[in-house]
Amino acid sequence: MQTSLATQTARHATIAELQPLNLENDEICGHSINPITLAHLDFGLFKSLCKLGVSRERVCSALCISYGDFGYLRKLVMA
Repeated sequence: MQTSLATQTARHATIAELQPLNLENDEICGHSINPITLAHLDFGLFKSLCKLGVSRERVCSALCISYGDFGYLRKLVMA
């Protein structure tokens, strides 16, 4: 018996992609997130938790992000 597993490989971000957003976007959002935190974040989980109505506190705790990061990510997801 043979089973196949669908695997996903992580794409590594380039240095250019890890650079902070430009000043104009940072001013609009009022907060910027650490590029390393952003690179390790599970966006699928973040979006699912938000869609389910999980509280900000629980999402931040589960993903090890700050409340400021939460607000920033919500704006990114909505855009």
